[in-house]
Amino acid sequence: MNLSKIIKGLISYTPFLKKDTSSYTTGTNSSMYCYSVWLRHLINLHQNGMKKSPQTIIELGCGSSIGVGLAALLTGSNNYYAFDIRKLTKPEKNIKILDDLIKMFRNKSIIPHKEKFKEIKPYLESYNFPNQLFNRNDLINFLQEKRIKKIKKALSNINQDLNPDLNQEINIAYKAPWTPQHLENLNADLIYSQSVMQYIPDLEMAYRSMYKGLKKQGFISHQIDYKSQGISKEWYGHWQYPPFLWKLINKQRLNPINRVPYSVHIELMKKIGFKILFEKKVRSPSPAKRNNLYKKFKSLNDDDLSIQSAFIIAQK
Repeated sequence: MNLSKIIKGLISYTPFLKKDTSSYTTGTNSSMYCYSVWLRHLINLHQNGMKKSPQTIIELGCGSSIGVGLAALLTGSNNYYAFDIRKLTKPEKNIKILDDLIKMFRNKSIIPHKEKFKEIKPYLESYNFPNQLFNRNDLINFLQEKRIKKIKKALSNINQDLNPDLNQEINIAYKAPWTPQHLENLNADLIYSQSVMQYIPDLEMAYRSMYKGLKKQGFISHQIDYKSQGISKEWYGHWQYPPFLWKLINKQRLNPINRVPYSVHIELMKKIGFKILFEKKVRSPSPAKRNNLYKKFKSLNDDDLSIQSAFIIAQK
């Protein structure tokens, strides 16, 4: 590693000199984004063993809105738990996104995948509305006005204590900030995230808590990004910095990445007891150069040096 070259690069790039006020899930400002993300997860889950809409779901890192969870409620889920590092969402934004999503599902809109949505992963073979996921009357029932009213009622009375009202058909809970222990004992059918796991500092604790928070044979579905998140020009630049420089870079960043590569996520899932059902990897046309990495990362395997992101489904 050429330390002087890295320092010069940092001086010219200086991301750490600016206070990071960004959210790692700002895409949820858009109803089209939320619709696209949920259907991508749902399609892949159905193709890998989930035969009906999950009744109780947990989202990690919901971001600027709970729109992805609202999309799930519109496709048959009844209990939705949203967790984030801090409170970002506002009621008026969620109501607007819900109204947009209702129209999109009633119109069976194509899954957004062009222009600003072309980088959303996982990629799909077809972006047509997935009619095959629903029985003849499923969507009609899910989108009935009386059920929409129940969703809006739950949205106007979000539970922050993670205790669903069993007398209500629809429940929405929102917890920010959260810890992995909050996931435990929620008896969920599904825990999912979209480009969030790279920000969680204690991954082993997080995956253990997910395992405890799922029903038997419950699923996890995670789109994970292993890139530097704009900290460096090279996608693998975050693996070049020694600890003291890495600490300096992240001094004012609200959401520092954990620098954990693909293989460690897989190893942790298996160690804890998850069965890997499906992986969709995106590889870089320019793999990381091992000799340029900090000594801690020089031993990364060839997969880790080329995999920029992966979509992973696993089951308890």
